[in-house]
Amino acid sequence: MNGLTKSTARKPDVPEQMQARWQQILDLMARVLAVSAGAIMKVDQPEIEIFLSSVTEGNPFPRGKRINLDPGLY
Repeated sequence: MNGLTKSTARKPDVPEQMQARWQQILDLMARVLAVSAGAIMKVDQPEIEIFLSSVTEGNPFPRGKRINLDPGLY
């Protein structure tokens, strides 16, 4: 094979500086849209992981939480 279809065992890390900027945007969007939670998730089949989560009162999705990837979730 030509190496294009070869998968890597580990996904690259997102730099802390970029995570901090995403966190600011996520918090602002949650506030502007008046929602109780905003999240950026990453798929790690058969689960999804809450990668970043808005800092809002009552947010049921803490950072790092893993949820079974159920087609009914969407």
